[in-house]
Amino acid sequence: MKSFFCVCFAFMLCGCVAGPSIKIGGVPEGAAKESSAVIVELNVSDERSFVTSGDKEPYYIGLYRSGFFIKRDVTTYQKVALAKIIKKDLVAELQSLGYQVEKEGANKKLVVNINDWDFDRYKNGDLWWNIDVIVVDHSDEVVTRVNLKDKKLIEGTVWVGGVFAFEKAVPKYYLEIIKAIVRDNKAVLDALG
Repeated sequence: MKSFFCVCFAFMLCGCVAGPSIKIGGVPEGAAKESSAVIVELNVSDERSFVTSGDKEPYYIGLYRSGFFIKRDVTTYQKVALAKIIKKDLVAELQSLGYQVEKEGANKKLVVNINDWDFDRYKNGDLWWNIDVIVVDHSDEVVTRVNLKDKKLIEGTVWVGGVFAFEKAVPKYYLEIIKAIVRDNKAVLDALG
């Protein structure tokens, strides 16, 4: 019994952090549509101030705090840049919606700027994001601009700690954001045509 408490205490001293990365990615389910004549050029850029300043790496997605308030950066799985993951998934999403995604001969341009994406977790924590979605026509005129911004409380429990709650919730919210960028975004779909 004494050794059990020693192991538990050692775990607490280590910060109770199971891993410094969370796997996000994938395309939300949805019926594939027939290919259209619309060719979309897709640009995704990471405009987070702490990334552009060099304070954080492009694969940084949030922060864990241990029981002793020790901070640990959380990254994407295999340290792939967040913008690269979003772009890959949006290409698949656009193609499933019937759009051709190419740079040459594009009728429309879809610009996605990640202004903010972060989380801060102790036992409970918040995940927040701020993303601009802009559709530009062949004359470089902005057709529509939509801002996706939200903050979600993620709660851990005694049985499912904060880390495990985040590992489950962050990928779920990520997929919702991918859907919100195009598939569930009427203004963007109308602008793309």
